[in-house]
Amino acid sequence: MDEIADIPRNLAVANPPSRFAICSVEDDGGDGFLLGWGIATTDRVHVYSVEDNMTGQLGSLNAIGYLFGEAHEIVWIDPRPEGLDGPG
Repeated sequence: MDEIADIPRNLAVANPPSRFAICSVEDDGGDGFLLGWGIATTDRVHVYSVEDNMTGQLGSLNAIGYLFGEAHEIVWIDPRPEGLDGPG
């Protein structure tokens, strides 16, 4: 029975989501601020805004611009998932 339980555990350990922060980027070089947090896998991105309780499930990092605007930067806390589309 333990061998069956090991299959999902091994998949989870081999493919953990990666955490990241979404930070504003100021055009004038001023201090930015934290817009939100997210987790990503190779084919899905989940984001959570800090200010207005907005959440989203996206197909790529490119779609974050639709939610948070173009003036943002992705700051990875964990290694970026291989094969994930978009900047950052």
